Amino acid sequence: MNETRVTLIVAAIAVVSFAVMTTFKKKESNLEEIVVLAMNVVGAVTGVYIFVGAFRGIEDLTQNSTWAGITGICMVIYFFGKIRMAFLRLFSEEARPQNPT
Repeated sequence: MNETRVTLIVAAIAVVSFAVMTTFKKKESNLEEIVVLAMNVVGAVTGVYIFVGAFRGIEDLTQNSTWAGITGICMVIYFFGKIRMAFLRLFSEEARPQNPT
């Protein structure tokens, strides 16, 4: 499977999962949240492909492969954190103001 297909499939799964969870949790979601989630998924998948691709050229271009690998793993960590936070927000309870008695 090529990178484009994997990216589209993973993004579709993430967006549909987010939409279904939002519906079941009876929370509001807007288009901006869904688009940002899709972009974060694309960033994470791209980071994986950059990291894996760094190993292919490791014999020829050592410095380029090193920095590509570092960049790829950093992208995965960063975007995975963003995706994780988007899903965790679905399960968080909103702070309700307490009435003074």
